[in-house]
Amino acid sequence: MTKKVFHKKSDRMVYDVANSPVAKGSNTFELLKETPLISTCDNANLKILEKNDAIIYINCRKSNMSAEAVLEMLKKPLF
Repeated sequence: MTKKVFHKKSDRMVYDVANSPVAKGSNTFELLKETPLISTCDNANLKILEKNDAIIYINCRKSNMSAEAVLEMLKKPLF
């Protein structure tokens, strides 16, 4: 039985990384690089659907962090 990795909500698509076959890596940035619809060309920026201006939410709250601060947080080791 395969687990669903995409869940459609009324206003968004949710990708369940824990159930994904690509759930490997040492930090969140590495996991996101393997996530469908997310890409990176220089290992320093993430693009969602080829757009740079995504709004970041952390624990359901809009983040006011700079792009550099978000990137630094994503590159911290998971364990």
